[in-house]
Amino acid sequence: MDGPPASELRARFGSPTVIVEDFIPYATLFPHADAFVSNGGYGSAIAALSHGVPVVAAGTREGKNDNNVRLAVNHLAVDLRSETPRKAGIRAAVRKALTDQTIRAAVTNIQAELATYDALSIIEADLMATTPARP
Repeated sequence: MDGPPASELRARFGSPTVIVEDFIPYATLFPHADAFVSNGGYGSAIAALSHGVPVVAAGTREGKNDNNVRLAVNHLAVDLRSETPRKAGIRAAVRKALTDQTIRAAVTNIQAELATYDALSIIEADLMATTPARP
């Protein structure tokens, strides 16, 4: 884990509307979330979008900048373009994610599209098409 432990961050940034944990099961969290503030990791962004939750992304390392730009260009997120955003920037980005109708429509559309995917069937079909037959 990079950075301080969750307990230290919780003490520093604690609020009834903020959850700080080392691990959060997204399937449990996202049905109760209005927006997701993240470093822009691919898996967490897809999890949020599959639940219809817009993303506020702050991260510039490990390919996060590429993910965040793509999300923002497609109106699925607000990209803070920073590894260390300020409170005011996060607040403004969350407001935009919650009120911008273009973002809301794009998130609703991608949620519907993601719901049509059967990931395991897609993976299996691809593996069967590329795996040589056994003797």
